[in-house]
Amino acid sequence: MLSLAWRNVRENPTRFALTALAITLGVAFYVATTVLTATVDEGLSGAVDKQYAGIDAGIRSDELSEGVFIDVRSPVDAAVLDQVAAVEGVGAVSPSMSGYTQLVGRDGKAVGNAADVVVWSASDDLNQFVLVEGRAPQSPTEVVVNVSALEDGGLQVGNSVRLLPQTEAGFTIVGAIDSRSGSDIEGRTSLGLTFDGAADVFQSADIATILVAASSGTDNADLVEQLRSELGAGLEVVPGQTLADEAAEQLNSLVSIISTFLTSFAGVAVFVSVFVIYNTFSITVSQRQKEMATLRAIGATPKQVLRSVLVESLAVGVVAALLGVLLGVILGAVMLQVLAAFGFSLGASTVTVNTSNLIIGFLVGLGVTIVSAYFPARRGPSVPPIEALRDTAIETVTGSALRSRIGFALLILGGILATVGAGNLNYFIGGAGIVLLFGGVIVAAPAIAPTLAAFIATPLRKTRGIVGEVATENSTRNPKRTATTALALMIGVTLVVTASVVAASLKQSIRGDLEAGLVAELVIEAGAGRRGGLSPTTTASLLDISGVDAVSPIRPVSAVVDDLAISLTGAYGDQLTALTDVGLTQGDIAELGAGTIAISTDEAEQRELSIGDSLSFDLGNGATDLEVIAIYENTSVVGGLLVDTAVSDLTTRQVLDPVVLVRASDTDVATVDLNTALAGDPTAEVKTADTFIDEQAGTLDTLLNILYGLLGLSVLIALLGVTNTMSLSIFERTRELGLMRAVGMTGPQLRSAVRYESGIVALVGTIGGLALGGFFGWLVQRMASATFPVFDIPWTTLAAVAIAGVLAGVLAGWRPAIRASQLNVLDAISH
Repeated sequence: MLSLAWRNVRENPTRFALTALAITLGVAFYVATTVLTATVDEGLSGAVDKQYAGIDAGIRSDELSEGVFIDVRSPVDAAVLDQVAAVEGVGAVSPSMSGYTQLVGRDGKAVGNAADVVVWSASDDLNQFVLVEGRAPQSPTEVVVNVSALEDGGLQVGNSVRLLPQTEAGFTIVGAIDSRSGSDIEGRTSLGLTFDGAADVFQSADIATILVAASSGTDNADLVEQLRSELGAGLEVVPGQTLADEAAEQLNSLVSIISTFLTSFAGVAVFVSVFVIYNTFSITVSQRQKEMATLRAIGATPKQVLRSVLVESLAVGVVAALLGVLLGVILGAVMLQVLAAFGFSLGASTVTVNTSNLIIGFLVGLGVTIVSAYFPARRGPSVPPIEALRDTAIETVTGSALRSRIGFALLILGGILATVGAGNLNYFIGGAGIVLLFGGVIVAAPAIAPTLAAFIATPLRKTRGIVGEVATENSTRNPKRTATTALALMIGVTLVVTASVVAASLKQSIRGDLEAGLVAELVIEAGAGRRGGLSPTTTASLLDISGVDAVSPIRPVSAVVDDLAISLTGAYGDQLTALTDVGLTQGDIAELGAGTIAISTDEAEQRELSIGDSLSFDLGNGATDLEVIAIYENTSVVGGLLVDTAVSDLTTRQVLDPVVLVRASDTDVATVDLNTALAGDPTAEVKTADTFIDEQAGTLDTLLNILYGLLGLSVLIALLGVTNTMSLSIFERTRELGLMRAVGMTGPQLRSAVRYESGIVALVGTIGGLALGGFFGWLVQRMASATFPVFDIPWTTLAAVAIAGVLAGVLAGWRPAIRASQLNVLDAISH
């Protein structure tokens, strides 16, 4: 029996080729993801180890406030530097500072993104970079720049340069540096400054962490204890390895998020391949009923017959999974080369392959194949020996009434629970409803698919005559087969449509909120994304431009309230009413000033505040009590906590304006004058309000395109399933096709009938995906209605998906159609 199973696989490679390819692609995607993330993790971890190799201790404030998106740690006073340097066993100290700056190149444009700044130390142990040309900075106006940034900016040692947000060239490049770790990212700018130079750029002498190297012969643990005993309260002393571990943890967390994101799509691809495998073995078992009955007649036991089919699936799974592992390693290496071509060198000299992940990928591919093949394989042993006497095999195609009732019950129950959960914002009930609904679709699919296929094919029957009739009949004759083939495609389409609907709803919500809240005709954006921006002095000078009626920055600053890190928005209170409509419900934001704050209705409810109440903030220099003088609804422009710049500027950290709102009587003239005034900052861009809104609403497009690309693999596997089903069904219907040719159907008519059948099946899956994806998109929008209240259907995208589904289905049936038309009529009849 084992020999027979192996012979079946060996002599019918095309029967299992597309099934094996589906498994291979799913496993390859998973393995490539693990190779990519393992290599990135290894490279970044190695870079961190090298960067922190010479740091024996770190000193920082013990006041840490954690937030949802940001953590705020209080700064260390510069006076602590001398205190640390005087401690016995300290060989060298160096302050670590943080803030925003950008290097301006020879052409007057910003080089790369926001720069990473280090305070250059005389101790090589404390420097993350090494000099490759020139010398170290010695005065506040000297800077060293990494090699790639010099090349990108057309700069060289000896040039005078400008560091934003400064508006004039105030620094001289005295050296070129490279990362000690060997890790470099194109577009990344790294600068080395003296302490005074960094304080000048950052507008603050606050220190984030003091880095310490032990003197020769001093034990690291002893140094840490000595520092702890001699430094005052409010400071935390940690070993250098702790700093390295924390940095590695942050990087590993990011890598883990990326890995989970990619692995989830690999899981979708593998899940879709389950339907392809199931369908393949369902068809092959049905087509071999006579063979299996003969085996039973000559003495084979039911277990032996079952074992022979499972051995076939084992052989297919082993080969496909091995190929998937191999292809995944190659694909992962190629992806790393592509990243390197774009300038992302991660300091890893070789590709990191985790053996355990390869084994997991192999076992997943093999396990999915065997489990998916087991259920159709169980029908093999049930074939009675009498079937060996039939001229042809007969497959039972009638559906189960009980299965249909269960499926429809699950559909109804899941739909009700999902709708109720979405309406009440109960994520548990909503999630349970989605699971039941999806399960109901799978269970009820054999009852739904033929009815939907017949409805879809109505125009074909009316316009294409006998060809349409044949295509319709073939697409509805086996409900389970049609349903399983369509389900594979439906899953991919469902996810694509869900993502499209959610993105469209979010974009329209963003657009609606901004259109309602933004009154200003012009918006100035500056800095690298939302990091950096114009200096407050530059922003204030815009009020002096002729024709400008009102100006206000949208100035974000970090603060701490109730030991929680949050973000405040600073603005010109007396100007803001002419620039925004915040949907004021109480008070007047024009009265904002020192000691006051305006809050959103959500913040008021969450904190149980009303007009006249006070809220205590720490902006880095002690507690500040602010009185609530206004409550508003629209947070799209100013956020949930709004203060006057008289308050936001109290922070000890660097204060910049990434967004500035401008109102002008003549926008064309104002745009020219504003660009002239902002010529000193190459990152500043003056935009119309409409352009600004379009860009904010369009920020999701990049992510959406990535999702489409990742989901494309599952759609491809589903289409392989359509092709596989059509190919195997051609073999199954050889005699039938021969008879049709014998009674007068032409080759082109037969090809058309097969292509139409393939298109009908694909359209069943596409329509099911459109309906389910649209409903899931609505559920997601309802559950997050507080964030994006507008539900929007991207009709153009859905139409494109529908057309693509039909065309892909027709193309999937192209090769099987040609094969069907090339059958020899006499051989087919005698089959």
